[in-house]
Amino acid sequence: MLLVKIFFGDLGDREAILGHISRRREEAEALRKQIRAFQRDAERGGDHDLYPWLTRRHALAWAQFTVRWAAEAEEAIRASRGS
Repeated sequence: MLLVKIFFGDLGDREAILGHISRRREEAEALRKQIRAFQRDAERGGDHDLYPWLTRRHALAWAQFTVRWAAEAEEAIRASRGS
């Protein structure tokens, strides 16, 4: 739903859209911290199973991308002279 709101952003409230993006960034930051903690715990416990590791890598990559994308989107919206 977030991307639909952004796609039609010209029809909506700029601050509301920024709020949605900010919340998504915060959620991704929290997920990133959680996944890193899971990874540290797994490494300390000697867990080197491939499939859980691949799952953690995917979640971490998604979270990192989302944090970067949200920061870029927030900056672009704030810099725009639109509504």
